[in-house]
Formats: sequence, structure tokens, C-alpha cells
Amino acid sequence: MKYHVVVTRDGDGWMADVPALPGTHTWAKTLRTLDRNVREVIGMVEDLPRSAEAALDLKMDYHTGDPVLDERADGLRARRREQERAAAEIASDTSELLRRFAAQLSVGDAAVLLGVYKGTLPCADCEGLETVLRVYAKAKFDFTYAFFVRTQTYRSGPKGDLTFSDRGDWALLRGDATDDDATVYQLNPDDEKQSESYLLDEGGNALVMLDKEQKPIDSTANLTLRKVGTAPPAAKQ
Repeated sequence: MKYHVVVTRDGDGWMADVPALPGTHTWAKTLRTLDRNVREVIGMVEDLPRSAEAALDLKMDYHTGDPVLDERADGLRARRREQERAAAEIASDTSELLRRFAAQLSVGDAAVLLGVYKGTLPCADCEGLETVLRVYAKAKFDFTYAFFVRTQTYRSGPKGDLTFSDRGDWALLRGDATDDDATVYQLNPDDEKQSESYLLDEGGNALVMLDKEQKPIDSTANLTLRKVGTAPPAAKQ
């Protein structure tokens, strides 16, 4: 949500008011501190989680007391907003162009194979889910274009042996729910329902399935995919 904030010079500091939220105002010595204070006071009034404050869209309307200075500042802010809009549009267009370009290439042309992991995972209505997971990235330490290709075979299911393949994005994370230094491979990180997390274990030779909260799963069933090719990357600090 966007918030219009009126900022006026007040002695040796700055006063900010949020017209849409009567009584919501704050003061600070510097504009940087004022920005933080405004986000905090909006968060309190709107009962927002602390994590949401940084993402608030604030439209600052400055009044320094000098009409000429205010007009020039407004013009510069308008130009900056236009530049930011143009930059976002260029980034979006570039991403779409790369996606279309990559779609026309073979997997080997578009990215490097970082690892191949195999194992039989638990299955609710079959004897086991034979899984082959291949993880790719733009380069060994460049994950701007990271995706996985997975093949799974449902063994002895209600309709016999069935094999399916899927593909999606993946992300390399530092830390899980129990270990800040753990390395986690997260499949489909932007899809909460489809997201899956695996702990990189055994010196990079295995991926162990974690639950939705990235905690270890208490089960006697096999939850491990073991590496059968290429060395995995280390998580960036």
C-alpha cells in the first residue's frame, strides 16, 4: 500500500505527517532517521508485522520553506521515479528475453550441470518414488539462472509404474531451522505450496529432505538423495 507523507522543516529537524492516518506523525533530526521513524509509526498504527515496514511504499512530499527549492526537489524526485520505472521495465524485459532465449537452447547450452542426485523417497500410495534430480545454474557460482529437472517413477502404484518429469527454479540458501551454517537447496522457492527444501549433507554428497519449516523430518523412511555426478557449489556468505 502507498502512503503519502508530508515532510516539513521544523527547527533543526524534520516533521512528518501521514494525512491518510490522522494523528500519525513523527520527528527526526535527519531525513534518513525520519524515513525509519515514519515506517515504524505507520507499522504501529496499521498493526503491521515489523518485517513489512521496509517494503512500505512512501511518497514523500517535502516542504522546506523555500518554494524554489521545493519545486526543484519535486522535479528531481519525479525524474528519479521515472528512471526507476524505466529501469524496472528494462529489467523485466531483459528477464523475459533471457527466458525466451533459454527456452530455445538445450539444457547444456543454457546452463551448467551442478549435480545429479538419486534415491527412492517415501510414497503414500506406492512402494517408493524413484527420483533423479538434476540441478543447473548459469555458472558454478552464478545462480541468477538456476533451475532443476526431476524425473520420478511411482513404483507399484494403483496404476502400475508411472514416470513423471517436472522442472522449476531452485535457490541456494544459508541456514535452516536448526543450523545457521547449513546449506539448503530449495526447489520452487517462489511457490509456497510447491516449495521443497533439502539439506546438503555428507560433505555435499547427499540431499536430505526437510519439512516445510526447513526442520529435519522424524521418520525411519529414506529421505536422502545421493550425489552420482559433479560437485555441488557452496552457499554464498
